[in-house]
Amino acid sequence: MYDLINSKLDPLVKAIQEEFHQTEEYQVHEEHERITDLYAANKAIFNEKYGDEYDKIYDVFGNLRNPERLEWVKSEYKFRKEYEQKSRSYYDNFYSNYTSGSYDNFGQNTYNASEKDMLKKFYRTLSKKFHPDSNPDTDTSNEMRLLNKLKNDWGL
Repeated sequence: MYDLINSKLDPLVKAIQEEFHQTEEYQVHEEHERITDLYAANKAIFNEKYGDEYDKIYDVFGNLRNPERLEWVKSEYKFRKEYEQKSRSYYDNFYSNYTSGSYDNFGQNTYNASEKDMLKKFYRTLSKKFHPDSNPDTDTSNEMRLLNKLKNDWGL
């Protein structure tokens, strides 16, 4: 019974939908959807780079309405990137002053992914064996210190 009713109604529904798609209301709706989708995409791209400032600078149609604010945002972005770069280089230089000893090979490992997985398994096995909770009667702190140092040296 349902299939019979559906077979009679389907052509009517399709005809009504086709007629609706020809109306000005539908065309305005489609244009509105296009504009809001474009607005959302542009806003997401802008905000990802510069922060939440898009609505203060552009209108919904993407027209620039506050050029002074745009210049300020771009200069702040440039300043922030330069600051981050300087901070990062300072950190790298500072850190390298304390880790460049002859016995330190931090960051210089050449292990591939499968070797790192194997080293992780070694670490897990040994840490279970020497963990203080597993050895309540024995002092295993020296073993754990050495194991954690190896973990850092391995870059895990």
